Amino acid sequence: MSKFSIYIACSLILLAAVPGRTAEHAAYAQFVHTLGQKFSFIETDHFFIVFDSDENWAKQTGTILEDLHNGFYNTFEKAGYSLTPLSGRLMWVCFTDYKDFDNYASDADWMDNSWLDAYYSSRTNRVAMVLPQNLKNRNSRLVAMNFDTKLHPSVTDSPKSGSPDLTRTVHEAAHQLAFNSGLQKRGVMYPFWVSEGLATNFEYTSIEGENENPLSGNSVRQKRLLNSQNRNRLLPLFDFVASTSIPTGKGTAAKDAYAQAWGFWRFLFKTHPQQLKQYLEILADSNPGKRDSIAMCRDFETVFGPAKDLEAQWRNFISTLEK
Repeated sequence: MSKFSIYIACSLILLAAVPGRTAEHAAYAQFVHTLGQKFSFIETDHFFIVFDSDENWAKQTGTILEDLHNGFYNTFEKAGYSLTPLSGRLMWVCFTDYKDFDNYASDADWMDNSWLDAYYSSRTNRVAMVLPQNLKNRNSRLVAMNFDTKLHPSVTDSPKSGSPDLTRTVHEAAHQLAFNSGLQKRGVMYPFWVSEGLATNFEYTSIEGENENPLSGNSVRQKRLLNSQNRNRLLPLFDFVASTSIPTGKGTAAKDAYAQAWGFWRFLFKTHPQQLKQYLEILADSNPGKRDSIAMCRDFETVFGPAKDLEAQWRNFISTLEK
């Protein structure tokens, strides 16, 4: 039995024995213990941050997460969504060392996430990330695996020790909040554009917080989207709305897909808000498990009509973006 399996068993015992946040704290503290003595943690109103580095970084990250929590709920409630309050603190696990991060991903999520430096797991309901000061090792790591995937635009190309990485932090937090507020449901298979489009629309791409809600801009994703359209690299909507995978490998496919997800989600949020809300509700009511592209396309077209008929509106929307 792995240490994380032992943690889950211990957590269930603790949660059954002690009510409320005392049980939550005890279970989370037990998890930290399984990681080793070098790990510490801090708690905020809505987050539990585990780290093996600078406490100042953790505190700054906690402030960012709380700000995003408030902005996330305000944005969707103003748009007419009824979000569910968080049932407990959401956990973040932050590593100094890539090897520890990779081992954690393999043990906790049974998968190879070695091409990533941060991810939200709907299985564990946790965010895991490598601390920003170690991203300098990222390029050689990706080149060795034939990946060209700087998926999260950075506030700075050289993050310093103790400095939070805004873009990665808010991107992964948006995923976590979506799956814990009722906007999305864990276990349901979502099209790529739904999850990643939502998260990229909350990214900060400047230290001042250029994009605090989906109605603001994202200059990095927008530039990429316009470039993709000009070079005829955008996927037709009929294919795009049903895709569930992230393009990887050499080339620009992954970056293009994230930019298209950002733009398409923004397009629907701004021009078809009630239909988008209805569509997300339908998906959240779906049964957990795998679904094929036919089912994905059917869900989309039930609300929005034929994807091919939306193509002209979508392309026109792109042309209205500032170049």
